[in-house]
Amino acid sequence: MITPVYDYQNLTGLIVPDATDIKAKIGAEYQDSFSESFDVTSPNTPQGLLINAETEARISVADNNAKLANQINPNFAGGVFLDAIMGLMGSSRIPEANSLVQCTLAGIAGTVIPAGSLAKDTNGNFWELINSVTLPGSGTISGIGFSSVEAGPIVVAVNALNIVVVPNATGIAWETVTNIASNTFTGFLVQSDAQARQYRINTLYLQGNSLPNAIIAGLYSTNGVGSLSFVENPTGGILVVSGVTMNAHSIYVCVDGGTDIDIASSLTATKSAGCAYTNGASAINVDYLYGVPISGQTIAVLFDRPDVIQIAVQVQVILNQPIQNYADTIQDVILKYINGNISQLIGLGVGQSVSPFEISAAIGIEYPGIYVSDLEIKNISAAGSFVRTEIDIEKWQIAAIQRSDIFVSLGV
Repeated sequence: MITPVYDYQNLTGLIVPDATDIKAKIGAEYQDSFSESFDVTSPNTPQGLLINAETEARISVADNNAKLANQINPNFAGGVFLDAIMGLMGSSRIPEANSLVQCTLAGIAGTVIPAGSLAKDTNGNFWELINSVTLPGSGTISGIGFSSVEAGPIVVAVNALNIVVVPNATGIAWETVTNIASNTFTGFLVQSDAQARQYRINTLYLQGNSLPNAIIAGLYSTNGVGSLSFVENPTGGILVVSGVTMNAHSIYVCVDGGTDIDIASSLTATKSAGCAYTNGASAINVDYLYGVPISGQTIAVLFDRPDVIQIAVQVQVILNQPIQNYADTIQDVILKYINGNISQLIGLGVGQSVSPFEISAAIGIEYPGIYVSDLEIKNISAAGSFVRTEIDIEKWQIAAIQRSDIFVSLGV
């Protein structure tokens, strides 16, 4: 009988190498070659050392083969294999985007500042002028757009972009730069494998219409949309669904990210004709007048933007392996989890409750050598202390965690 080398997980379709069976098979091969009484279990014998070395070599090959075989499974694929699977349904990873901010520039009147001119913020990030600017007679001009040189979520605080990199160079008398507000747009990196797998699931119904899944898929495929919640009222009367008071025959969506016009366009293109809208659950209501291209009508598209619920995390850990700057490391993992960058964990989105157990799992996935002995969370705006139970987030809310609100200590 041939000992199986791989194990197929029926619930997930994951293929994994079976190390125990591989070692047993090698031991049987040694006994076939020498004698059935040949000792193949003692690890410190010459044959034991050889069996262990051969086992490691075969496991390495089997592990590589299993990883390759799993690339046809969209729930475990990565890299170019995941890109190919997404391409089958006309989808692709959301590409990276640069952050944007508006600044006030000052210098000698008439100075032409060419596009691409650089400024730097107090964190050392470089920003480049998007369009060429000529300073007016006053020598000062406001509302000028800058883009971060590096892509990603580069946040600049108010008045922190204040360094002209090359002042007064070759006919340029540009003297000062400052931003009176934070980012007008926060960029993002290209989707990770974990984010892309979840994005594929969210957009499976992209080519459909009218069905809730099709409406959700259309919104998730909208540029800049990070997460959303959706509920519907199919009845002919007012109905309270998940805490949202809904109009008859209406849908309610609360969307984080994307522009109002793009969201209105997506909803108009995917909802069924005559379906009404509901908003008002959140403190941030949107009533967007959208011109429908086919009918020429102007229709008020209603949806919400989420109220932000700030969460604090208090975590106690035991280090089973040496880790420099363990507090920063754990803070990085939790922030990574929030953005959905931990494999098999969704992270925090609109209507997504906050679980201390899931945050603990994220730390364990990224660093198996860190044992979480205790983890508590707290709604900063609510009365009460830290808890070890899940914090409910409503359909019109989104949880957020700042680095400064993650407190890490060592256990014994």
